[in-house]
Amino acid sequence: MIYAGRIWFVELQQPGKKPRMNQVMMHKRLARQGFKVNIVDSKIAASEFVEEVKSWKQNSEGTSNTP
Repeated sequence: MIYAGRIWFVELQQPGKKPRMNQVMMHKRLARQGFKVNIVDSKIAASEFVEEVKSWKQNSEGTSNTP
């Protein structure tokens, strides 16, 4: 997702399911490039992610939008 000039990587999973090996490998590749991958597998996790995005936007006003 792209929001407020930043790229957010979000992996949607069924409740209680873990990412497959190829997904984990991609998460690691993205992490090596400085990106965070958020794994969302519940309504609570989705709410936490939304709050993280809101918090980042509020804290980044007037600063660089790089990861």
